[in-house]
Amino acid sequence: MILMTSLIQPTDTIYIWAVLLCVVLGVNWLDQRFKSINKLGTIFLYVIAGVILANMHILPFSSPVYKSFSGILVPLAIPMLLFKSNLRKIYEESGKVFIAFNLTAISSIAAAFIYGPVLRSWGMQEIPGFTAMYAAGAIGGTVNIIAMGGTFGVSEELISATTMLANFTLGIVLFVLSFTAGTRTYRRWFKHPHIDEREAAILADPEAATKPFSAVFWKDKGISLLDVLKTFTTAFVILAVSRLIANAVVAMKPPFVIKQLFGSIWLVMTTLSVLGATFMPKWFSSLKFGEEFGLILMSLWFVTVGTAANVYKLGQYGLFVLFAFAVTLACHLVLSFLLGKIFNINLEDICCSIAANIGGPSTTASLAISQGWSNIIAPAILCALYGYVIGNYLGVFIGNCFM
Repeated sequence: MILMTSLIQPTDTIYIWAVLLCVVLGVNWLDQRFKSINKLGTIFLYVIAGVILANMHILPFSSPVYKSFSGILVPLAIPMLLFKSNLRKIYEESGKVFIAFNLTAISSIAAAFIYGPVLRSWGMQEIPGFTAMYAAGAIGGTVNIIAMGGTFGVSEELISATTMLANFTLGIVLFVLSFTAGTRTYRRWFKHPHIDEREAAILADPEAATKPFSAVFWKDKGISLLDVLKTFTTAFVILAVSRLIANAVVAMKPPFVIKQLFGSIWLVMTTLSVLGATFMPKWFSSLKFGEEFGLILMSLWFVTVGTAANVYKLGQYGLFVLFAFAVTLACHLVLSFLLGKIFNINLEDICCSIAANIGGPSTTASLAISQGWSNIIAPAILCALYGYVIGNYLGVFIGNCFM
């Protein structure tokens, strides 16, 4: 049997970084110029690009470069993405989107108690860790999957398969939600002020319909050296203090639940970031470009998620993950819209809340931006950041229910 090696070797650090950055640049260039690409969502394209490059043996399936992302760059990105997660501000400014997000989170939790027992009966191993990962990911996004994987000591193979397939299915989520928002049936059942506003704007300026809204949202912003230094310094300090606290907790050998909560840098880092944003708003609101830098780091990592996906090895967990996805999406399409109808939530708020739950800030932003719902972008992102926070804690609770 001939073992096929990749064109770029695992130790070719410079070449791997160059390809990853080219992919991220290319995807964002396409996203901001073509509406059809914009509707797919950048995360989906990052993962697909990684899968293709690895399975065509251009990039390696594994590399020390990829490990540096999960060890340093992703933990560094999380505080940056949470710099604006002031809980007071989220509650005051997100309005009905915040209510919709919490209602859709109930759907994610309900789904876990459906697919968990079924997958256990099918003989799947590591059920506590998997339910914690997938439920947390379905409330906050991929970052929570990685956090719960580390918290519950889930195998690398299951983390990789779950992360890859969860992000791959985001394309399906965006398509379904975009289709739902455009159907007459749902428009008849729910109020849709943002859709009406966008359609009125298109009638007033037909050329606006040809431009991807992402090009407007990610507009040029002034930047200074001090801004960059403040952002990176704050993120590194939070990461360092989190590691210090987590190591100290582990060294004290506390009860298992305490170790889960405070012996993991992911939960400690989330807590410190949110506390800082909430109780030191003047400093954290002055930190610029945290979202941009954080998304760049996460974007690079999403490509490596795809490169780790050897299509010939996904069969071991693929069916399990896809079943969990199908149950979760079904619960959202039924329960989330039912609760939304009961509480008189707008159609756009429900769609963006589902995207925020399943995919996190970048996914809900992709949906709102691609649909041109400009007034809902900021509240949806704030609620998705809130999902980062509660997702990990709810994931720990759900995982322990299956211990």
